[in-house]
Amino acid sequence: MKALKIIGIILAVIVLAALVFIMTLKGEGHLERSITVQVPVEKVFRVANDLAYAKDWSPWFQIDPETKYVFSARTSGVGAKYTWESDHSDVGTGEQEIIEVKENELVKTRMAFGGMTGTYYASFVLRKINDTTTEVTWTYDGKADAVLEKLFIDYGTEPVLGPVYEQGLASLKAYLEGLPASVPAGERLSKDTTVVAE
Repeated sequence: MKALKIIGIILAVIVLAALVFIMTLKGEGHLERSITVQVPVEKVFRVANDLAYAKDWSPWFQIDPETKYVFSARTSGVGAKYTWESDHSDVGTGEQEIIEVKENELVKTRMAFGGMTGTYYASFVLRKINDTTTEVTWTYDGKADAVLEKLFIDYGTEPVLGPVYEQGLASLKAYLEGLPASVPAGERLSKDTTVVAE
């Protein structure tokens, strides 16, 4: 009987400690990484503002080649979006939509992930250094109320997303710097970019 009482006290302490820990979770996180590319800001903006180009450099597009992507009929500018569906645990399902654009300065997107209820945003902030050089800053902001999402935001944002962002920016740099020097405005920068419209 005494042993059961001790076990009960221990369990109560564990539960209380867990509740206190959960109450300390902020559930808000910010991440950003930057890189300098030898490309005019106008061309960087052209790629950042068109979701269809993401398949050419985004690390998530490379994780599962079998992922199903469906793009909106218009892939650039405010309102452009795509959805994705994958059986891979690191990809899952969700959608991304451009919600704010400042020409040659900012492209902000809102993201929704299957099974998650938080609010998530990613942005490209562009800074013209000179006529041929641009600083690209890729940001992530998340806010959640669910416990598991709070845990990820508080403890997983930097260690999990940080390296992926760095990999993505390195891939974006290589992609941008490998594009043709001049492409007419009406043509796609990369001829192999295909879009499946809704």
